Amino acid sequence: MGSSVPLHSRKPLSFFYQNVRGLNTKLENFKDNVALHSYDFICITETWLSESVFDAEVSYDRYHVIRQDRDLQGCNKKRGGGAMSLISNRYNSVAINDHDLLCSFNVTISKVVVHPAFSFFLVVVYFPPKPTSEMFSSFFNYFYERHDFLTSNLLILGDFNLPEVTGSNFPLQNGSSLARKLDDFLSFFNLSSHNDILNNSGRTLDLVLSNFPSDCIIISREPGL
Repeated sequence: MGSSVPLHSRKPLSFFYQNVRGLNTKLENFKDNVALHSYDFICITETWLSESVFDAEVSYDRYHVIRQDRDLQGCNKKRGGGAMSLISNRYNSVAINDHDLLCSFNVTISKVVVHPAFSFFLVVVYFPPKPTSEMFSSFFNYFYERHDFLTSNLLILGDFNLPEVTGSNFPLQNGSSLARKLDDFLSFFNLSSHNDILNNSGRTLDLVLSNFPSDCIIISREPGL
C-alpha cells in the first residue's frame, strides 16, 4: 500500500506500508526492491526478524532503519510480529526508545523533521489477531500520558486487527469495545482515518491515521514494493 501526503505546498511525501508476514526468506529481494524505489518512508509490520539480521541486510545507507524485533532485548521469544520503519536520510529523524513500550508492543516511534516548519511523529504498530482490551488501553495510554504527543503531528500506520472495520468511515463509536477505544483515541488526538482499501474478506485491518492537514492519497499496490 503506497500513499502520498502533500504538506504545505512542499514536495509530497511518499510512503510504502505493508504487512509482509516475514522477511527472513525475502531479505535479498526486499533490499533490491528498496533500491529500485524512492519512497521517503517504508513502513513494515510482521517482519519476523531477530537481532541476528543486520540493518544492512534490509536497506542501503540512504535510509535510517528503525526496528522493533519480536525478540528484542529478550522481551518476547515467540515467532512472528515485529515492526520496522525505513526513513529517508533526507530528513532528520530520531527513534523514541522506550523499553517498557517495546517489550509490550510491536511498534516503532520516530520523530521526523521534514523542514524547519514541519515535523511529525511516525508510528508503525502491529497488533496480533484478537487483540485484548488491555493491549489497546496500554498502547493508547502511552500516548495519553506523554505531553509531547498532545501538541504534535502524528501519523500512525499499522495493523490493528479489528476485523469489523470496513474503510475510513466505519462508525467506530457504534462498534465493539475495542472499536470504541480506538474512536476515543482518534477523537482525543483529532486523528482522521484515511485507508479505504479492503482486503479479500472485505475488511480494513491496516489503518492510516493522521492529525495534520493533508490530502492523503492511498494507493493499492501489489506486494513487494
